[in-house]
Amino acid sequence: MFLTKLLTVSKLKTKSIKLFLTAILFLVVFINGLYAQDKAKKDSLFVALKSAKTAKDSAKLFQNIAIQYYQQRDLKTYKRYLDSALTLSVSAKDYEVTAKIYQNLAEAQLEKFQLDSAEFFLQNSTELCKTHSLELILSDCYVSYGLIFDYKSNFDESLKYYNKAVEIKQKLKDKEGLAITYQNIGLLMFYNKIYDKAEENLRISNEIFLAVKRYYNLMLNYDNLGVIMVAQNRFETALVYYLQALNYAEKYDFQEFGAKIKISIGNVYLHQKNTDEALKHYFESLEISKKFNNTGFIVHANHNISNTYYEKKEYAKAIDYMLLALKDFEKIQDIDRKLVMVTSLVNLYISDGNIKKAETELEHANRIAGEISQLRTDRIIELKIAQARLFSAKGNFDKAKEYFTQAFQQAKLLNDHYVLQKTSQELFEINKKTGNYKDALQFQEYSIAYNDSIQQELTNGKLLDSQAKYQTAEKEKENQKLAYENQL
Repeated sequence: MFLTKLLTVSKLKTKSIKLFLTAILFLVVFINGLYAQDKAKKDSLFVALKSAKTAKDSAKLFQNIAIQYYQQRDLKTYKRYLDSALTLSVSAKDYEVTAKIYQNLAEAQLEKFQLDSAEFFLQNSTELCKTHSLELILSDCYVSYGLIFDYKSNFDESLKYYNKAVEIKQKLKDKEGLAITYQNIGLLMFYNKIYDKAEENLRISNEIFLAVKRYYNLMLNYDNLGVIMVAQNRFETALVYYLQALNYAEKYDFQEFGAKIKISIGNVYLHQKNTDEALKHYFESLEISKKFNNTGFIVHANHNISNTYYEKKEYAKAIDYMLLALKDFEKIQDIDRKLVMVTSLVNLYISDGNIKKAETELEHANRIAGEISQLRTDRIIELKIAQARLFSAKGNFDKAKEYFTQAFQQAKLLNDHYVLQKTSQELFEINKKTGNYKDALQFQEYSIAYNDSIQQELTNGKLLDSQAKYQTAEKEKENQKLAYENQL
């Protein structure tokens, strides 16, 4: 078992769309492909644990029990059982289990974005693997290293470790591990906006998942492909992929994940400014999530509903649903996502005119940011924009200008046209308000230029969708012709 980093969209369409897209895509793909919470299996492991005769047997059972808690997103209990398993495996000198537990502990730290701790555990695991020729676990460690460097935005190092993992997994014929590694490479390419390579690697991953009948993972990949299409403004193609994912969810009884796909479909409608259709899918997601008592998806749905009401400028409703999302947050333990939600709440209170609560939540957001060892650039930008908006609402335009300028400069590093357009428009308004007409004119020109770029990107997305439809139609014609010729 090892982590695969699922899609988070750093491309800002509008402020709220960016925030909820980031929020909804945090899931973990398990290499064993398990999906449902299997209480009976966990109970049987506890029974077996009572009759275990050796430290080695107990260590493996503790490790397997930990995995059950991992699947239920209970990371605290997961780590507690892994710690117990580690103590037993070390005492039993079971190097293989010990190496795997170190790697599992690294995964737990990665979930919390504690990269230094994750590296510490991986170093221990890697050393054992190399000493005792544990190649399969070593390849899993390389995948985890790939994730670490991906989080650190070090593309070359991340790709290097993923390629090392591919080499070993091909040699050992670890098909599932190979599929997930290609999946991670695809997502790495996505984060670096190399969309053709992202799609290519996810398709390779899909072929392997289909061959080994891992339909759950296949469903997740179609969802990922949908997100990649959304990032390119290819909304029609995105819907095709999302519906394929939904088909697998219904066909193979992954109904619970259907809640996540409903959110993805809602995202497309929100991009297209169809807020009523977006809300319809989000509320359907919420209903499914409650049916399965899936706290993570309930939080997702409430968050997205909040952001949609923000788009509709219904701020009171938006605040209510964001508070509902935050109420259940502690159960899912995703600190990066909590930062996104609290930052959203800051902006909601500002828009609603509640400056005092906005100040309180901004302090809260800054405390959360301080707990993350490697804070992503887009998160820093979001915080600076929230701070700038708060200063502007309080009439402190000099400070507002300072923070908007910082956000603008950092957005340049990401080449994020949506943030650049928004911040340049804000700087135009502030400079105009304060009588600095020369700078106001410059930022107005920036705003117009970036808006033109955004409109061109939207046009390009439609063209790519049209091209894809044409190619699909031509391929179907060719297949029909071949089928007819074969009958002659």
